[in-house]
Amino acid sequence: MSRLADFLGTLYKHREMIWAMSKRDLEARYIGTIGGPLWAIFHPIVTVLIYWFVFSVGFKAVGPSGMPFVLYLLGGLIPWLLFNNTLLASVSAVTGNSHLVKKTTFPTEVLPIVNWLSETFTHVVLFLILCIVTWSHGHRPTLYLLQLPYYYVALGVFVLGLSWLVSSIQVFHRDLSQGLLVILNLWFWITPIIWMKDMLPTRYNWITDYNPAYYIVQGYRNSLLIGEPFWNDWSAALRFWMIAMSFLLLGVYVFRRLKAEFADVL
Repeated sequence: MSRLADFLGTLYKHREMIWAMSKRDLEARYIGTIGGPLWAIFHPIVTVLIYWFVFSVGFKAVGPSGMPFVLYLLGGLIPWLLFNNTLLASVSAVTGNSHLVKKTTFPTEVLPIVNWLSETFTHVVLFLILCIVTWSHGHRPTLYLLQLPYYYVALGVFVLGLSWLVSSIQVFHRDLSQGLLVILNLWFWITPIIWMKDMLPTRYNWITDYNPAYYIVQGYRNSLLIGEPFWNDWSAALRFWMIAMSFLLLGVYVFRRLKAEFADVL
């Protein structure tokens, strides 16, 4: 735990650098484009429209208890995109910044957090769109919205642990980024984002019970759409935090262990 404390202390020490790099990263992604940061919003909106048309218009799908499918879809897809995009950006966080990594004084630990904060911009805008769509369907804001920072932090703990893990391994095994695409594609489809948990046979409940991504996407839905407190299911919370903290500790350990060799390999 002392290693984790030292690691987090380094991140806190460089918090201003992290914030500045996040802003530069967001600007650099869309420099020279007419749409600028609007492209970050356009892509996920098109994705939502495709899923909505196929499942709601084509298959006449509805959410639980008659909820409009678009609300159910958005409630799960928006946190998933933050998780997915952060992890995909972070896998090459070290290899894609070799000019910084080779500087002996540069704290490479900050790179995945830079990606996390950059993706948060898109996440916030999409969430505001979700709020507008939700309220247009008659769902008024409740106190359960105050739970969302908890789920955002929970997602951050889990995805950053994974990000430190994959970004450090990617330096030595470049195939990981391709394998991660396959894993995330599979992960998306086994998580109830466009389908509902009650469609799953009981004997397969372990797929969602031990799926940290489901805990997060359902938490967003509970906070904005359903109105269910996060403490209602302590067993789910316990499972999530055991998995999330395990990956956080593993990610920090592996990153610190391999960090000294980054510059030599790159």
